[in-house]
Amino acid sequence: MTTRIDLNQTPEEALAFQMRGDLLTIASRISHDLRTPLSGIVSTAEVLKEILEESDPSSAGLADSLLNSAEQITVLLRQVSFMIKASVNPPPLTNISMGEAVWSALQRVESKMLRRKITVLQPDRWPEVQGVVEWLEMIWWDLLVYALRPNAEDFKLELGWQAENDRCRFWIRDSRPRVAMEKCEKLFQSFESLHEAGRGAVLELSIVRRLVELLMGTCGCEENQEAGMLLYFDLPSFGKTD
Repeated sequence: MTTRIDLNQTPEEALAFQMRGDLLTIASRISHDLRTPLSGIVSTAEVLKEILEESDPSSAGLADSLLNSAEQITVLLRQVSFMIKASVNPPPLTNISMGEAVWSALQRVESKMLRRKITVLQPDRWPEVQGVVEWLEMIWWDLLVYALRPNAEDFKLELGWQAENDRCRFWIRDSRPRVAMEKCEKLFQSFESLHEAGRGAVLELSIVRRLVELLMGTCGCEENQEAGMLLYFDLPSFGKTD
């Protein structure tokens, strides 16, 4: 691959250009090179599980632990790679039907929700916003992943939106109160503070915050002991609905 050098660039601009290229390379390496050995671990764990189920059924659960850990690492690598590419090389914003993004995110967790008898309520119509469809799908998916914690069954998740002047607030409400009001502000903490002790970092919600900020929006959390926890994000709207 040949890099085109702009002789009119300042040293700072040239350094920034080089750093963007390096980060994109890292994102590609994370996505491919690290996931390849993980596939080997998964394949070996699956074979090990089959052997243990025949020879020592009581120990077969050990393979499940390997498979679950490998799946979590795979998701983490995918999310980190996604965020690097979004931050370094953001695509142009276009008019997006929010309903399509919500539908795609729900499809990714549908089987899990069916197994756990989780009911999802959502409006008949969704508005149109300006954004990147892959980003909006990731935002909704990360919110759903967080809302599905812990591993409880038979509860309701409510998705919705409301217009506020020239902006729209989108939200997901969990019927199970879990987060004290004073902790809400810490849920959507930035990547820079993920390492801080006692912050209760949640990677999914840090990704939501970064993507929403790239879309010129804000996000937050509200807690109501009767109605449950509500996670929300605001984006500019265009007054059109699906």
